[in-house]
Amino acid sequence: MQLVEDTALDRDTVQRLIDRGTPVHLRNCAGQGADLSRLDLTGWVFERCELRQANLRAATLDGTRWRSCRLSFADLASADLSDARFEGAFADNAKFTNARLQDCAFAECRLLGADFTGVRAFDVGFRDCSLTLALLPGFSFRNARLQGLDLAEADLTKADFRAAILQRCSLRGATLDGARFEGADIRDAEIGSLSGVEMARFRGAKISAEQAVQVARGLGFKVG
Repeated sequence: MQLVEDTALDRDTVQRLIDRGTPVHLRNCAGQGADLSRLDLTGWVFERCELRQANLRAATLDGTRWRSCRLSFADLASADLSDARFEGAFADNAKFTNARLQDCAFAECRLLGADFTGVRAFDVGFRDCSLTLALLPGFSFRNARLQGLDLAEADLTKADFRAAILQRCSLRGATLDGARFEGADIRDAEIGSLSGVEMARFRGAKISAEQAVQVARGLGFKVG
């Protein structure tokens, strides 16, 4: 793998690197607003790269690694991110709409307001990430172990949490219309207000004794 450092990234520069025929390790490179759409960057490593507002739409990013990169407002719509790994990325308001995320993983990333609408996701992992205000309608977290995930005020309409385990996670203020939680373990999750109507959304989930007490109080019972 060839290492390229401290280089300005525009489409022509990246295309020349592609033409060399081997994956590239980019370190401390700047491509803010660059048009890299539809390029094949399979297996590339991006380390501490500045890619805010970059256009990566429909790019082939299979097996890529993203370490401490800045991707705020980047457009990754319809990109192939199968087996990609994001570590310590800042990707506020990034667009992942209709992207392929099979076996993709995010660790210690900030994804505030990121848009995951229509993604093709299977076995996607999130650990210690902030997804506050993110758009995740219909997203499947089924059978996942979610650790340190902040989904406060996120759009989780019709999301699938069946049999998922939520550890140190927050769903406070999230939109959960039509979401499914059968068999999910939410005992270690912050789920906000627990009125009877709101609690019905978590039907079939495992809750803690403390959460059960809150439910009872939300229904008007005096617990003591």
